[in-house]
Amino acid sequence: MQLLLGSLLIVAMFIIYVFNSKIDNKRNYIYALLLLGYVLIVFGATVFCRKTLGYQQIELMPFWIYMEVLEGNPGVTPMDIINNIILLLPIGVLLTCIFPNIRVGNVFVIGFLLSLGIELLQYFLWKGVAQLDDLMHNTLGCVMGWYLCKKLFAKDEKKIANEINNKYEYLE
Repeated sequence: MQLLLGSLLIVAMFIIYVFNSKIDNKRNYIYALLLLGYVLIVFGATVFCRKTLGYQQIELMPFWIYMEVLEGNPGVTPMDIINNIILLLPIGVLLTCIFPNIRVGNVFVIGFLLSLGIELLQYFLWKGVAQLDDLMHNTLGCVMGWYLCKKLFAKDEKKIANEINNKYEYLE
């Protein structure tokens, strides 16, 4: 039931977004659908498909996971940190594909709000420990996705600009 309600809410938000957005070609619609699908998968995996803990737990101490890793806590590994960074990385990439001129600040806010949504739902639905570290790592991953996409396509943009300049030189 929770999965259905969450999915309906996200689909409704996506429909409102599409009608009010600047998505202007089919490729961007495909990217937008991929983005929606990925967000649904992330919320499903991190919130809706988890078993209820039976209690609410929140960890607001920043960088506590690093201390746990350094102390050798067997329940926490460096992969937990890496997984949380990687989790929203595709969202940063897809946002950049849909909106090539999107600014890093906008990507940061979107990543932060998505991660905050995950953490709040985990807390209020008793589906996991809401952690400040997860919020930071997820947001970092979203920004890293934007950065990687910008770096990968920067060469293409320069190549296209050079080709355009060369064509104009022939016309002169």
